[in-house]
Amino acid sequence: GDGFHKYARYYSMFYSMYSRAYGDLSRFVGGFTFNRDTVGQEGGRMPIVPIDPALQEQAIGVMIDKGLKWKGGIPNEQRLLLANQKYGTFGSFFDFWSFDPLPRLVNTARLWTLLPLTDTRLFERLEMQEMLVDGGLGMNDVTDRVFTAVWPDAPDEYDLWTQADYVDIVIARANADTTPRIKAMFDQAIDNSLSKLDDYSASSDPTVAAHGKWLGNKIRRYRDRQKVEF
Repeated sequence: GDGFHKYARYYSMFYSMYSRAYGDLSRFVGGFTFNRDTVGQEGGRMPIVPIDPALQEQAIGVMIDKGLKWKGGIPNEQRLLLANQKYGTFGSFFDFWSFDPLPRLVNTARLWTLLPLTDTRLFERLEMQEMLVDGGLGMNDVTDRVFTAVWPDAPDEYDLWTQADYVDIVIARANADTTPRIKAMFDQAIDNSLSKLDDYSASSDPTVAAHGKWLGNKIRRYRDRQKVEF
């Protein structure tokens, strides 16, 4: 059979294609289709048609359940079968990432899903959709579902990575050039994240407690800077 280094390469190819797919899938959320029918054409369609709400719901479900909650796609006991580097990422001999790349790969794949789910352009589309379409996905629908996926009551190793990325992203989005409503929404997400981190800091799990204190203090420092700048 093939050497284990080839299996590691196959896994890397799969992971790369898997993670990149979600950027395109996000276009279904709040998206529109465009028709080239002319004025007066028999059976003519509207030039701009919102994507079917059921399809949007399916897209957001796949992005969250299969992307944002992804845990690597392989059983933990098979991690060592992916070792294929003699030198690690940081250049040290037998660096631990060489033998256990899964946490970093999972984090990167989740990030490729989290970025489009927190993109201001997606929420600008949803904001417009709320004005034009009855019964479609709204901004709060997406925000609440993403927040619930990122902040479980009992986070695991992968969730801690995702939460750190989430905090960085929502802070940046709260200061982005977008609509006041979207800025306020991300600002509220910062406060909601801090509330969850305060809960984590009281956890009986020392890793989760330390994470809650570290990331919570990061948000507090950001809030303190806002007071000075204002």
